[in-house]
Amino acid sequence: MSENGPLDPARDARSVGELLLDADLRARSALWDPDPDQAKASVRAWNEVVDAAAQSWSTIPDREQDPTMERIHARARAGFVRQQRAGWPGGGDGDPLLEAAAASLSRAGELVSARRHPTAPLSELGHLDAQAARTRMMHTVYVASHAVALSLDLHIRELQHRVDARRRIPAGDSTVHARAARDLATSIERLAGTYLDSRWPVALTGEQRDPPTVARLQQAIVRWEVQAHRSLAGEASTASLLLVAATQRDLTRTAAIVGAAQQTQTGRQLTLDQARVAAALTDLDESWGQVREDLTRLRPMHVRPGGGLLLAGNEVRAAMREITHDATGLDAPAAMAARVDLEATVRVLHRSVAASPDLAQAVNEALQDPQLTVSARGAHAVATEHLGAPKAAPWVDPTDVATRREVALPQPVRTVLVSHAERVVAAARVADSAAGAVQEAKALAGSSEPRPLDGRRHRDRTPPSFTGPGSGYGCER
Repeated sequence: MSENGPLDPARDARSVGELLLDADLRARSALWDPDPDQAKASVRAWNEVVDAAAQSWSTIPDREQDPTMERIHARARAGFVRQQRAGWPGGGDGDPLLEAAAASLSRAGELVSARRHPTAPLSELGHLDAQAARTRMMHTVYVASHAVALSLDLHIRELQHRVDARRRIPAGDSTVHARAARDLATSIERLAGTYLDSRWPVALTGEQRDPPTVARLQQAIVRWEVQAHRSLAGEASTASLLLVAATQRDLTRTAAIVGAAQQTQTGRQLTLDQARVAAALTDLDESWGQVREDLTRLRPMHVRPGGGLLLAGNEVRAAMREITHDATGLDAPAAMAARVDLEATVRVLHRSVAASPDLAQAVNEALQDPQLTVSARGAHAVATEHLGAPKAAPWVDPTDVATRREVALPQPVRTVLVSHAERVVAAARVADSAAGAVQEAKALAGSSEPRPLDGRRHRDRTPPSFTGPGSGYGCER
């Protein structure tokens, strides 16, 4: 497989639990910012989520033989058949977040089927783990259904405004079919909610997890950095750039979270260098977040990152989550410390911060590629937000915006993106310098050798007094 080829599931090293957690968190991300423009894409991907959840559910033994997922799948399939007959939402791309959730659910089901004999007896611990897995799957369906219902509700309101204003509804849209899909998603959400009422999050306590290791995180980060540089050195797409920005932001945020957890556990007051690291990581987090937000809008719906980059990103994200997350979300500092050596983890994460200036510069250079293409609608939105309404010609051809075409990155938008990327480069250098100072101070603190005078201490010393001008005074040449 080429570095930018299709995703090869066999190379995905994540466990069943990590795949199910990933699916759940992807569905939650889709819920945070429902987009009426992606309502039909959400419906397409939501059908995949329900189908994948039902298929994976059937691979996990269930002593109770609960029929809820079977009922949900039957309703969803019937609704899908009606949608096909009506030609709505029609063919096209699905929502990337929900598609990723469906892929993780499918992969989890494949792993269970391959590793467990269907008639093998289930131990008590295995029964609790199976309950936790089914609860996680159902929660993914529940959240995804709610996200789709919200997106459709906003979409219906926009269509109704057009009708009320006696304007034409765009071809392929339908308030009737959109309402039917919203009602279906709402009914499935209620069914899933009924199942979860007595199980979420109590059942997740039975989830069996392997203890995390710092070595896995270190290997995942190295693999990620190599793959990211390879992908950006080739024909980088907006999808690849988006994945790099999102993953680097996750790494930055994790470094801040683990650093704060370590500080909480030691109970010591922040040193000047540690406070500088915290401030630098916050600035870097915000800088990567701005680039991620820009690229999210600019990425054409059908564009996906290369398989190698996606696998590396998935692995580094799973390695971070097993340290920082419990069954339902971000864990407490004491729990993180009980699972892994926080000081060693901070060192590894600070080394990843040290590599971030190079990746930030690679993103900056890729954004200046004249062959880079983006969504016309997204380019117009980014330009209008950061540059205001155009004084003369529109930022993007209105026809391209109306037909949702993919266009070459307009120069005004490129200027905005490059300025945001340059801020990332500057913030990454500051974070690298601050993290390096902390690690140097720790290394010297554990040594009996006298600490050498570094640049910072030299700068902070009181200047020596002198009574006359230096030897070069008055020489301007």
